[in-house]
Amino acid sequence: MLFVDWENTSSGTRASGAEKDAFIREVKRLRGKTHRVGLYCNRDFWLNHDTTSYAGDALWIADYNGRPGQPGVKAHWLFHQYTSTPLDMNVGRFADRSALRTWATGTGSATEDDMPQYVNLGLDSPYTIRPGQNWDAIEFTKEWTDETGDHATDGSVFVRGPARFTGQLSLVLQGVPVGAQVQVRQSEVDGEGHLQLDHAIAEVIGTEGGTYAVVPLAGRVGKGRGMRVRVKGFQDTPITVTSAVLKALVWKED
Repeated sequence: MLFVDWENTSSGTRASGAEKDAFIREVKRLRGKTHRVGLYCNRDFWLNHDTTSYAGDALWIADYNGRPGQPGVKAHWLFHQYTSTPLDMNVGRFADRSALRTWATGTGSATEDDMPQYVNLGLDSPYTIRPGQNWDAIEFTKEWTDETGDHATDGSVFVRGPARFTGQLSLVLQGVPVGAQVQVRQSEVDGEGHLQLDHAIAEVIGTEGGTYAVVPLAGRVGKGRGMRVRVKGFQDTPITVTSAVLKALVWKED
């Protein structure tokens, strides 16, 4: 196994999250066919300095809390270093050493689910939704991470099937009257971008000083289809989408 050690240098500097991601991907490119390549860092780095949730093949968290297997993160971790006294001690999420060896040599998977691929999209700049009761698909013009390769440049589709996914969309809206309703929903499209199926609606209510919402994303999209997010306003004035940040974990299916 090869793990990238992400921490401060002796001078107190550190690589950025983007540099961390690029380094892991380069090691995977060079050694990914013969080695598992993951990320080792402490809990503070993962929670307060990471911005992409990318850890390659596995996440190894150092959190010296003396509670093996409880590193205090929600992300899918595979190893927990829980003490350094009198020496480093770790626990892995494997049934036994044989299972660890099988995973490490690439001849099988761990007892946990396969590691998902990460998608993190956003906007380069705000845009306006026309007045009226029209559904507008969010076109993501900024791409921080797209491990699946499913998001086309400035496209609205964030995952293509067959795949399962879970995540969230964080929205900041301006121009929504207090108490007015904005609807957000996932919509499936075919390979040509034509609507095939709408999913359940999430309702966002306008508040003073701007409207903020976190909309959960989850589901499965079949072969030959893509998933996007559409927004609909009901007022007679334009709505400005100041920010739209999508984060999703994707499990590709055969």
